[in-house]
Amino acid sequence: MYMLKGQNAETRLPILFLFGINLLAGLLFINEGIFHYDSVILAQAVEKTYQTGVLQPAVAGRYGSVIIACIVYLPFYLLGQNADLAIRLSSLLSHAFSIVALYFLVIEFFDDRRQAFIGALLLSFMPAYFSPNTYGKEHGMSMLFLILSFYYLHRGLRKGVAWQVSASGLLYAFAVSVRESILVLSPLLPLLYFLPEISLRPLKISLPRQRLEPRMLLAWILPLALCMGFMFLLYLGR
Repeated sequence: MYMLKGQNAETRLPILFLFGINLLAGLLFINEGIFHYDSVILAQAVEKTYQTGVLQPAVAGRYGSVIIACIVYLPFYLLGQNADLAIRLSSLLSHAFSIVALYFLVIEFFDDRRQAFIGALLLSFMPAYFSPNTYGKEHGMSMLFLILSFYYLHRGLRKGVAWQVSASGLLYAFAVSVRESILVLSPLLPLLYFLPEISLRPLKISLPRQRLEPRMLLAWILPLALCMGFMFLLYLGR
């Protein structure tokens, strides 16, 4: 919602189109039920969370995916239904939102709306990404928060807004809590933060001065380190 602030009707049209076509396609191809082991365990964790009032872990922890699915499950719980459809809808909604987030990310980096729109469309129906989100997997959920993390990191540094840089670290940690495989992308974080300028002849690596500002470094590192350390102590390090 924050990213939509200040957008006029013309710029909102591609955003609504990307979200709508992805959600519609997801609803058309949604699986008849959950069958994947991870999705079944996630559904059980969501139902048990509502029964006990205590947040339950999914596969390998993945508390973030349980939190997202619990939000979507609320109306179904009030209607006395199980979490099957809620899990599948949480994946579809996350997928649609992640495509919109990618659209904003490309604009943030390249300031090109056409390039952003085409890139978002290409990711929309990539089989390896679209298909799992039709049967309740966490792909869309984790990608949504990963893309948002990259977006706020670059935007916060470009504009000198410390809270956005801090939000980036929190969003990345939450993406890991949704799906721990996001950890393999952790080397991208320092690259995105420092954006080193590299020349090969002669070999020279220089860092933009504003990226070394202590206030911004602390705003980025502290929330990220605290959240990741907390998760490693609780369950990721086991």
